[in-house]
Amino acid sequence: MAFLHKYYTYFSNFCSDEETQKFVELLPEVFDTHGQLVHHGRNDVRLFELPSGKRLAVKRFGKPKWLQLLGTMIFRKGKAHAAFFNTLRLRELGIQSPLPLAYSEVWSYGALRHSFLVTECTELTPLSTAFYLTEPFDKCLAVDFATFVAHLHGLGVFHHDLNQTNVLVDLEKRGIERFSLIDNNRITFFDCKKNVDETAVFENLTRFTGDYNLFDFVADAYVAAARRPNSDAAKLKAQKRRHDHRWKLRKRITHPLRTLRQDHQKCKKE
Repeated sequence: MAFLHKYYTYFSNFCSDEETQKFVELLPEVFDTHGQLVHHGRNDVRLFELPSGKRLAVKRFGKPKWLQLLGTMIFRKGKAHAAFFNTLRLRELGIQSPLPLAYSEVWSYGALRHSFLVTECTELTPLSTAFYLTEPFDKCLAVDFATFVAHLHGLGVFHHDLNQTNVLVDLEKRGIERFSLIDNNRITFFDCKKNVDETAVFENLTRFTGDYNLFDFVADAYVAAARRPNSDAAKLKAQKRRHDHRWKLRKRITHPLRTLRQDHQKCKKE
């Protein structure tokens, strides 16, 4: 019955050394027991150091939910596949992202069970930390970030998980070159020469913070960087409030106990 259980690997042109390739082949066996766990949740991330001293970051995507599972059974493409090729496309466009070395998939009885994305390790700082290294927030960084997002949109890129943990910052640099994107499995590449619905554009910027003072500052800077009408700043801010309101309502339905607990803790603080 071994044919029912398969392990596929795909290596990029950046992964030519035998040491890394052998490590990737062993990932299903060693992931849970080796390396340093840096994130645990629906997906797990571990850092590994090979005998040569080479450091790798490995993300294991969790088991697909039933709708996602059906999609992978039909199209044979999982999240690691999407993240791998999206990252290559980003780098072709000149957008920084950790170098993708390989991805692999574990299939059982025709269904995707786990997939792994292997990239070079990066020491950059998450945007969530970098923003607040100065009080109330780093305004120069905020302007650079707004310009970076305008640059992404100008290239025809919507990163649909554009939150503060998925944008990394090189604190030694300035401008849009200081940013690097991770968690790239949900990206849309569109024709930037065609008109794009402004609601989709604004919605793409709503996830990076819950700090309205920071968001409003970035919104103003984004409108300026994207050369949009000044009136679009108010539209963008309103879109953010609507997005957050819908998100809170959705959480009250999908996670009622957690929401009640958070509301109780908030009342105690007040």
